[in-house]
Amino acid sequence: MGMYALTRSRIGDIIFKDNVKVGNTVSQTDTDSGTDTTIDADLCADLRERRRADHTYESLADLADARIKPVLEHVKGECDHEHDTDPVEDDQPWRERAVMKALFQTENMYFTQMAELLGCHDETARNWVGEHELSAEGTHHTSSKLVRRLQQTDVDPFSGIEESATDTE
Repeated sequence: MGMYALTRSRIGDIIFKDNVKVGNTVSQTDTDSGTDTTIDADLCADLRERRRADHTYESLADLADARIKPVLEHVKGECDHEHDTDPVEDDQPWRERAVMKALFQTENMYFTQMAELLGCHDETARNWVGEHELSAEGTHHTSSKLVRRLQQTDVDPFSGIEESATDTE
């Protein structure tokens, strides 16, 4: 029985995610960067060792031919691989601009989601996005306090809102 993989495609500012059958392996296709990511147990262990040797997440992503987010998940142990290489602890990936840019601008993650993945407080994620001077332009992020509060609870403040066309004569 074949597995299904997550496929992302972008039309304008809308990202579509679909499950596609991919033989007996799970792969992730990201049409934004054109990469097909399959991180096996050996590569996962190698990524962890290289991170311990102070390689940046950007260089690890290049090595794995993957986006930063899946590399980060494997290094931090949020994968199903069982091997002798322990996840990297006491890591501070938010200090790397490339990591924060990938999560905030490319992946469009909220601060609470970033914090959960990074292993820090959401204020830490928010502060480092500011520290790296990352712009929210072109993302769904907002400076509205009400919308930010809704986002912190992982509620999509724009769900259920439909655009209405009005005739002006």
